[in-house]
Amino acid sequence: MRAIIADRPGAPAVIHDVEVPIIQPDEVLVRVHAASVNPIDWKRRDGAYGQTGFPMILGQDYAGTVQVVGDEIRDFAQGDRVFGVAPRGAYAEFLAAKVPGPIAKIPEGLDDAQAAALPTAGLTALAAVEEAGLRPGQTVLILGATGGVGGFAAQIARAHGATVIATAHSGKEDLARSFGATEVHAYDRGDVLAELEHSHPHGVDAIIDLVSDRATLQKLAAVLKRGGHVVSTVGAADREWFQARQQHATNLSFSQSPFYSTDGLNQLAELVVSDLVRVRLGTEVSFTQAEHVLEESKAGKIDGKAVLTV
Repeated sequence: MRAIIADRPGAPAVIHDVEVPIIQPDEVLVRVHAASVNPIDWKRRDGAYGQTGFPMILGQDYAGTVQVVGDEIRDFAQGDRVFGVAPRGAYAEFLAAKVPGPIAKIPEGLDDAQAAALPTAGLTALAAVEEAGLRPGQTVLILGATGGVGGFAAQIARAHGATVIATAHSGKEDLARSFGATEVHAYDRGDVLAELEHSHPHGVDAIIDLVSDRATLQKLAAVLKRGGHVVSTVGAADREWFQARQQHATNLSFSQSPFYSTDGLNQLAELVVSDLVRVRLGTEVSFTQAEHVLEESKAGKIDGKAVLTV
């Protein structure tokens, strides 16, 4: 089969012919139809998480069809359309997916490109919103609301009945509003903290932060209510510091979340087919162009989710 591989840290992603995976009894063999691009893909290619594991098949989010079923598998059958996260690489014609794990059937009304665009960003957003404990009528501040995770988080928070406040570049305010934000603060045009303190003198109920460092996040604590919850997806929350202010803080670990599962993917897909969440697709090209798309993603030039068709 063909696969997109990084031979060593920092090397470009290139096509190799490799063996089709031999599945274990608790795995299914999936014929990949589409794979999406996440920042973690080019970070892995660049060796950001260490020098081991090379050469590696890149990519992790996919949609495809089950071809072969392991002897222990009962919940999936040959011909099932599935999507999920492939820790051993999704930019390939075939992959082996362990069950149970982050794999689920694709429901009617969801095409391959949409399904492939969902798992990593969507599950991270779903976990962040759930961790924040949002209830109808509460307010949530989302920093980075127009990115892959942020766009899903805004929509899921809105589906929970929360009022969404967003930060975004001034050129993307309309995009943030299209995701459900009723209030948008442009970080390149003014003092966001001062604006928030003015518009929300009693504070907000939760903060979902996808971009800030520790110092910036602590400044934002000024607009979080006592008893409020801050969730960082980049490990920037000092839990003890927030606890001393009688606020809750969580550093979200995507792969350790209970939503990193079939149930989480099912919840995510249901939000999409129910029109509560939309998938914003950007470029859709052959997976043979993976290196170009990874570079475009790294440079921040892709608007919407990039999907590689296999």
